[in-house]
Amino acid sequence: MRELIRRILKESVQNNNSYLIKEHIDTSNGSKFTYISLSPFKHYKTERYYFNKVFQIPDSNPNSDTITLSGNFGDFEFNKDLVHYKDKDTFYIDKLIFDLKYPKFDKKDKRSEKVGINSSSIKKALELAFPNNWNQKDNIFTPGVRGIYTIGNKIGDESETWSIMNYFDTKPEIHDLLFLKYMEDGEDRDIIDWMVDLFRNDHNFTQLLVDRQWQSIESGLKLERDSVNSFFEVVNPSSIKYYPHGSIMDRYNGVDVTVDGSNYQIKPLVSYKRGDGMNYIITTYGMKDYQNKSKVDFIAYANEKEVLIFENSDYSVLSKSKVLHRKSPKMEVINNETVN
Repeated sequence: MRELIRRILKESVQNNNSYLIKEHIDTSNGSKFTYISLSPFKHYKTERYYFNKVFQIPDSNPNSDTITLSGNFGDFEFNKDLVHYKDKDTFYIDKLIFDLKYPKFDKKDKRSEKVGINSSSIKKALELAFPNNWNQKDNIFTPGVRGIYTIGNKIGDESETWSIMNYFDTKPEIHDLLFLKYMEDGEDRDIIDWMVDLFRNDHNFTQLLVDRQWQSIESGLKLERDSVNSFFEVVNPSSIKYYPHGSIMDRYNGVDVTVDGSNYQIKPLVSYKRGDGMNYIITTYGMKDYQNKSKVDFIAYANEKEVLIFENSDYSVLSKSKVLHRKSPKMEVINNETVN
Protein backbone atom coordinates (compact mmCIF):
# COMPACT_ATOMS: atom_id res chain seq x y z
CA MET A 1 0.00 0.00 0.00
CA ARG A 2 2.75 2.48 0.94
CA GLU A 3 4.64 1.67 -2.26
CA LEU A 4 1.50 2.39 -4.31
CA ILE A 5 1.00 5.74 -2.59
CA ARG A 6 4.65 6.65 -3.30
CA ARG A 7 4.08 5.83 -6.97
CA ILE A 8 0.92 7.93 -7.10
CA LEU A 9 2.73 10.85 -5.44
CA LYS A 10 5.60 10.57 -7.93
CA GLU A 11 3.18 10.59 -10.88
CA SER A 12 1.26 13.55 -9.53
CA VAL A 13 4.43 15.59 -9.07
CA GLN A 14 5.44 14.83 -12.64
CA ASN A 15 2.12 16.15 -13.98
CA ASN A 16 2.06 19.68 -15.32
CA ASN A 17 0.55 21.56 -12.38
CA SER A 18 1.97 24.99 -13.12
CA TYR A 19 -1.49 26.57 -12.97
CA LEU A 20 -1.94 25.47 -9.33
CA ILE A 21 0.35 26.07 -6.37
CA LYS A 22 0.99 22.79 -4.57
CA GLU A 23 1.36 24.11 -1.05
CA HIS A 24 0.81 21.95 2.04
CA ILE A 25 -1.88 22.84 4.54
CA ASP A 26 -0.96 24.82 7.66
CA THR A 27 -2.16 22.80 10.66
CA SER A 28 -0.46 24.87 13.37
CA ASN A 29 -3.87 26.11 14.58
CA GLY A 30 -5.71 22.83 14.09
CA SER A 31 -5.85 19.78 11.84
CA LYS A 32 -9.64 19.46 11.59
CA PHE A 33 -11.64 21.35 8.97
CA THR A 34 -15.21 21.59 7.73
CA TYR A 35 -16.12 21.98 4.07
CA ILE A 36 -19.29 23.06 2.25
CA SER A 37 -19.04 21.05 -0.96
CA LEU A 38 -16.88 18.41 -2.63
CA SER A 39 -16.37 18.48 -6.38
CA PRO A 40 -14.36 16.46 -8.92
CA PHE A 41 -11.92 18.23 -11.25
CA LYS A 42 -10.30 17.09 -14.49
CA HIS A 43 -7.85 18.95 -16.71
CA TYR A 44 -6.23 16.72 -19.32
CA LYS A 45 -4.47 14.01 -17.30
CA THR A 46 -4.79 15.84 -14.00
CA GLU A 47 -7.69 14.66 -11.84
CA ARG A 48 -8.51 15.89 -8.34
CA TYR A 49 -11.19 16.35 -5.74
CA TYR A 50 -11.74 19.86 -4.45
CA PHE A 51 -12.99 20.54 -0.91
CA ASN A 52 -14.70 23.94 -1.19
CA LYS A 53 -15.38 26.66 1.40
CA VAL A 54 -13.04 25.05 3.93
CA PHE A 55 -13.04 26.33 7.53
CA GLN A 56 -10.44 25.41 10.13
CA ILE A 57 -11.69 24.24 13.55
CA PRO A 58 -9.39 26.07 16.04
CA ASP A 59 -7.30 24.09 18.51
CA SER A 60 -8.18 20.75 16.90
CA ASN A 61 -5.09 18.53 17.24
CA PRO A 62 -2.55 21.13 16.06
CA ASN A 63 0.46 19.84 14.12
CA SER A 64 -1.09 16.41 13.64
CA ASP A 65 0.28 14.25 10.84
CA THR A 66 -3.24 13.90 9.42
CA ILE A 67 -5.95 16.28 8.21
CA THR A 68 -9.65 15.59 8.81
CA LEU A 69 -12.31 17.17 6.58
CA SER A 70 -15.93 16.96 7.73
CA GLY A 71 -18.97 17.94 5.69
CA ASN A 72 -22.17 16.92 3.99
CA PHE A 73 -20.53 14.21 1.88
CA GLY A 74 -18.77 12.55 4.80
CA ASP A 75 -15.68 12.70 7.00
CA PHE A 76 -12.33 12.20 5.28
CA GLU A 77 -8.86 11.78 6.78
CA PHE A 78 -5.58 12.01 4.86
CA ASN A 79 -1.90 12.36 5.59
CA LYS A 80 -1.36 16.13 5.62
CA ASP A 81 1.39 15.85 2.98
CA LEU A 82 -1.25 14.64 0.50
CA VAL A 83 -3.59 17.64 0.85
CA HIS A 84 -2.85 20.98 -0.83
CA TYR A 85 -4.19 24.50 -1.21
CA LYS A 86 -5.87 25.64 -4.40
CA ASP A 87 -6.59 28.91 -2.64
CA LYS A 88 -7.16 29.90 0.99
CA ASP A 89 -10.73 28.51 0.98
CA THR A 90 -10.20 25.43 -1.20
CA PHE A 91 -8.17 22.26 -0.62
CA TYR A 92 -7.51 19.53 -3.14
CA ILE A 93 -6.22 15.98 -3.21
CA ASP A 94 -5.27 13.88 -6.22
CA LYS A 95 -8.11 11.63 -7.34
CA LEU A 96 -5.99 8.45 -7.35
CA ILE A 97 -5.12 8.96 -3.70
CA PHE A 98 -8.72 9.78 -2.80
CA ASP A 99 -10.10 6.74 -4.65
CA LEU A 100 -7.51 4.48 -3.05
CA LYS A 101 -8.51 5.60 0.47
CA TYR A 102 -12.28 5.82 -0.17
CA PRO A 103 -13.15 3.44 -3.03
CA LYS A 104 -16.87 3.33 -2.14
CA PHE A 105 -17.37 7.10 -2.13
CA ASP A 106 -20.59 8.22 -3.84
CA LYS A 107 -21.48 11.91 -4.23
CA LYS A 108 -25.16 11.00 -4.17
CA ASP A 109 -24.81 9.92 -0.54
CA LYS A 110 -25.51 13.24 1.19
CA ARG A 111 -25.67 13.25 4.97
CA SER A 112 -28.04 16.23 5.02
CA GLU A 113 -30.70 14.12 3.32
CA LYS A 114 -30.21 11.32 5.85
CA VAL A 115 -31.00 13.64 8.75
CA GLY A 116 -33.96 15.09 6.87
CA ILE A 117 -32.67 18.41 5.46
CA ASN A 118 -34.51 18.66 2.15
CA SER A 119 -36.80 20.95 0.20
CA SER A 120 -39.97 19.87 1.99
CA SER A 121 -38.57 20.09 5.52
CA ILE A 122 -37.03 23.53 4.90
CA LYS A 123 -40.33 24.92 3.60
CA LYS A 124 -42.21 23.46 6.56
CA ALA A 125 -39.66 24.90 9.00
CA LEU A 126 -40.04 28.37 7.45
CA GLU A 127 -43.81 28.11 7.73
CA LEU A 128 -43.61 27.20 11.43
CA ALA A 129 -40.81 29.66 12.25
CA PHE A 130 -42.58 32.69 10.78
CA PRO A 131 -46.34 32.12 11.13
CA ASN A 132 -47.08 35.86 10.88
CA ASN A 133 -45.12 36.14 7.63
CA TRP A 134 -46.04 32.84 6.03
CA ASN A 135 -48.79 33.33 3.46
CA GLN A 136 -50.80 30.57 1.89
CA LYS A 137 -51.53 30.60 -1.82
CA ASP A 138 -53.92 33.39 -2.83
CA ASN A 139 -55.04 34.92 -6.12
CA ILE A 140 -51.63 36.50 -6.70
CA PHE A 141 -48.92 34.69 -4.72
CA THR A 142 -47.70 31.13 -4.28
CA PRO A 143 -47.26 29.99 -0.66
CA GLY A 144 -44.18 31.35 1.08
CA VAL A 145 -42.62 33.86 3.47
CA ARG A 146 -43.25 37.53 2.73
CA GLY A 147 -42.28 40.75 4.46
CA ILE A 148 -38.96 39.71 6.06
CA TYR A 149 -35.50 39.34 4.50
CA THR A 150 -37.12 40.54 1.29
CA ILE A 151 -35.83 40.98 -2.23
CA GLY A 152 -37.20 44.51 -2.02
CA ASN A 153 -34.86 45.34 0.86
CA LYS A 154 -31.91 44.42 -1.34
CA ILE A 155 -32.98 46.25 -4.50
CA GLY A 156 -34.78 49.22 -2.97
CA ASP A 157 -38.25 48.26 -4.17
CA GLU A 158 -40.88 48.07 -1.41
CA SER A 159 -43.35 46.32 -3.74
CA GLU A 160 -41.10 43.21 -3.81
CA THR A 161 -42.15 41.53 -0.54
CA TRP A 162 -41.03 37.98 -1.45
CA SER A 163 -38.46 36.67 1.04
CA ILE A 164 -35.02 35.52 -0.05
CA MET A 165 -35.50 32.61 2.38
CA ASN A 166 -38.03 31.09 -0.04
CA TYR A 167 -35.06 30.06 -2.20
CA PHE A 168 -33.41 28.05 0.60
CA ASP A 169 -35.18 24.86 -0.41
CA THR A 170 -33.60 24.70 -3.88
CA LYS A 171 -29.98 25.65 -3.16
CA PRO A 172 -27.68 22.72 -2.27
CA GLU A 173 -25.14 24.99 -0.55
CA ILE A 174 -27.80 26.16 1.92
CA HIS A 175 -28.57 22.51 2.70
CA ASP A 176 -24.84 21.91 3.26
CA LEU A 177 -24.53 24.91 5.59
CA LEU A 178 -27.56 23.79 7.57
CA PHE A 179 -26.09 20.31 7.95
CA LEU A 180 -22.74 21.67 9.19
CA LYS A 181 -24.57 23.82 11.73
CA TYR A 182 -26.66 20.83 12.83
CA MET A 183 -23.50 18.76 13.21
CA GLU A 184 -21.77 21.58 15.11
CA ASP A 185 -24.71 21.96 17.52
CA GLY A 186 -24.64 18.21 18.24
CA GLU A 187 -28.41 18.12 18.24
CA ASP A 188 -30.58 15.02 18.36
CA ARG A 189 -33.91 16.83 17.95
CA ASP A 190 -36.42 16.46 15.16
CA ILE A 191 -34.80 18.25 12.22
CA ILE A 192 -37.80 20.48 11.51
CA ASP A 193 -38.00 21.57 15.17
CA TRP A 194 -34.26 22.32 15.09
CA MET A 195 -34.54 24.43 11.91
CA VAL A 196 -37.57 26.31 13.31
CA ASP A 197 -35.53 27.24 16.39
CA LEU A 198 -32.53 28.18 14.22
CA PHE A 199 -34.47 30.42 11.80
CA ARG A 200 -36.42 32.07 14.61
CA ASN A 201 -33.68 32.62 17.20
CA ASP A 202 -30.22 32.44 15.62
CA HIS A 203 -30.36 35.75 13.77
CA ASN A 204 -26.65 35.82 12.89
CA PHE A 205 -26.68 32.41 11.22
CA THR A 206 -29.99 33.06 9.46
CA GLN A 207 -28.57 36.32 8.12
CA LEU A 208 -25.51 34.40 6.91
CA LEU A 209 -27.80 32.05 4.97
CA VAL A 210 -29.78 34.96 3.54
CA ASP A 211 -26.62 36.78 2.44
CA ARG A 212 -25.21 33.63 0.81
CA GLN A 213 -28.50 32.98 -0.98
CA TRP A 214 -28.61 36.58 -2.18
CA GLN A 215 -25.09 36.31 -3.59
CA SER A 216 -26.25 33.43 -5.79
CA ILE A 217 -29.41 35.11 -7.13
CA GLU A 218 -28.42 38.79 -7.20
CA SER A 219 -26.71 38.79 -10.60
CA GLY A 220 -29.54 36.78 -12.17
CA LEU A 221 -32.19 39.16 -10.84
CA LYS A 222 -30.20 42.17 -12.04
CA LEU A 223 -29.86 40.66 -15.52
CA GLU A 224 -33.58 39.97 -15.52
CA ARG A 225 -34.47 43.54 -14.56
CA ASP A 226 -31.98 45.01 -17.05
CA SER A 227 -33.46 42.83 -19.81
CA VAL A 228 -36.99 43.96 -18.99
CA ASN A 229 -35.88 47.61 -19.00
CA SER A 230 -34.11 47.15 -22.35
CA PHE A 231 -37.24 45.50 -23.74
CA PHE A 232 -39.42 48.47 -22.82
CA GLU A 233 -36.95 50.97 -24.28
CA VAL A 234 -37.73 49.40 -27.65
CA VAL A 235 -41.32 48.25 -27.24
CA ASN A 236 -43.74 51.05 -26.41
CA PRO A 237 -46.89 49.34 -25.15
CA SER A 238 -50.13 51.01 -24.19
CA SER A 239 -50.61 48.72 -21.17
CA ILE A 240 -48.14 46.86 -18.92
CA LYS A 241 -48.71 44.48 -16.01
CA TYR A 242 -45.71 43.33 -13.96
CA TYR A 243 -45.68 40.20 -11.81
CA PRO A 244 -43.67 40.29 -8.57
CA HIS A 245 -41.32 37.53 -7.44
CA GLY A 246 -43.25 34.70 -5.83
CA SER A 247 -46.40 35.40 -7.82
CA ILE A 248 -48.33 32.57 -9.46
CA MET A 249 -47.77 34.04 -12.90
CA ASP A 250 -44.01 34.32 -12.36
CA ARG A 251 -43.28 31.18 -10.33
CA TYR A 252 -45.76 28.66 -11.77
CA ASN A 253 -46.70 30.06 -15.18
CA GLY A 254 -43.34 31.49 -16.30
CA VAL A 255 -44.69 34.95 -17.16
CA ASP A 256 -42.59 38.04 -16.39
CA VAL A 257 -44.92 40.68 -17.75
CA THR A 258 -48.15 41.13 -19.73
CA VAL A 259 -47.89 43.66 -22.56
CA ASP A 260 -51.02 44.77 -24.44
CA GLY A 261 -52.76 41.53 -23.47
CA SER A 262 -49.87 39.17 -24.43
CA ASN A 263 -47.71 37.35 -21.88
CA TYR A 264 -43.90 37.49 -22.15
CA GLN A 265 -40.95 35.64 -20.68
CA ILE A 266 -37.99 38.02 -21.08
CA LYS A 267 -34.36 36.86 -21.14
CA PRO A 268 -31.05 38.72 -21.55
CA LEU A 269 -29.65 38.73 -25.07
CA VAL A 270 -25.91 38.09 -25.11
CA SER A 271 -25.63 37.44 -28.85
CA TYR A 272 -27.34 35.66 -31.72
CA LYS A 273 -26.70 34.39 -35.21
CA ARG A 274 -28.84 33.25 -38.10
CA GLY A 275 -28.48 29.63 -39.09
CA ASP A 276 -29.81 27.71 -42.05
CA GLY A 277 -33.28 28.62 -43.23
CA MET A 278 -35.26 30.41 -40.51
CA ASN A 279 -33.09 29.12 -37.66
CA TYR A 280 -31.79 31.52 -35.02
CA ILE A 281 -29.24 30.52 -32.40
CA ILE A 282 -29.53 32.65 -29.27
CA THR A 283 -26.97 33.04 -26.49
CA THR A 284 -28.62 34.03 -23.21
CA TYR A 285 -28.65 33.21 -19.47
CA GLY A 286 -30.88 30.98 -17.35
CA MET A 287 -32.97 29.63 -20.19
CA LYS A 288 -35.34 26.70 -19.86
CA ASP A 289 -38.14 25.28 -21.98
CA TYR A 290 -41.39 27.24 -21.57
CA GLN A 291 -43.32 25.46 -24.32
CA ASN A 292 -45.33 23.56 -21.70
CA LYS A 293 -46.28 26.87 -20.05
CA SER A 294 -49.55 27.60 -21.84
CA LYS A 295 -49.80 31.16 -20.52
CA VAL A 296 -46.46 32.24 -22.08
CA ASP A 297 -47.22 33.68 -25.52
CA PHE A 298 -43.79 35.04 -26.47
CA ILE A 299 -40.11 34.67 -25.55
CA ALA A 300 -38.22 37.98 -25.78
CA TYR A 301 -34.44 38.45 -25.67
CA ALA A 302 -33.17 41.95 -24.98
CA ASN A 303 -30.06 44.04 -24.42
CA GLU A 304 -29.39 47.76 -24.72
CA LYS A 305 -29.23 47.67 -28.55
CA GLU A 306 -31.18 44.63 -29.68
CA VAL A 307 -34.50 42.95 -29.03
CA LEU A 308 -35.79 39.71 -30.57
CA ILE A 309 -39.30 38.39 -29.94
CA PHE A 310 -40.26 34.80 -30.79
CA GLU A 311 -43.45 32.84 -30.39
CA ASN A 312 -43.27 30.37 -27.51
CA SER A 313 -43.08 27.36 -29.80
CA ASP A 314 -40.81 25.40 -32.13
CA TYR A 315 -37.49 25.84 -30.32
CA SER A 316 -34.96 23.66 -28.51
CA VAL A 317 -33.07 24.60 -25.35
CA LEU A 318 -29.55 23.31 -25.99
CA SER A 319 -28.27 24.50 -22.60
CA LYS A 320 -29.03 27.21 -20.06
CA SER A 321 -27.20 29.61 -22.36
CA LYS A 322 -28.06 28.34 -25.87
CA VAL A 323 -31.42 28.19 -27.65
CA LEU A 324 -32.24 27.15 -31.20
CA HIS A 325 -35.39 28.83 -32.61
CA ARG A 326 -36.69 27.27 -35.82
CA LYS A 327 -38.95 30.17 -36.76
CA SER A 328 -38.04 33.74 -37.58
CA PRO A 329 -38.72 36.26 -34.80
CA LYS A 330 -42.00 38.12 -34.68
CA MET A 331 -39.93 41.27 -34.15
CA GLU A 332 -36.22 41.97 -34.59
CA VAL A 333 -34.88 45.38 -33.53
CA ILE A 334 -31.24 46.43 -33.99
CA ASN A 335 -30.05 49.87 -32.84
CA ASN A 336 -33.66 50.95 -32.38
CA GLU A 337 -34.51 50.08 -35.99
CA THR A 338 -37.03 47.33 -36.72
CA VAL A 339 -35.59 44.76 -39.11
CA ASN A 340 -38.78 42.72 -39.47
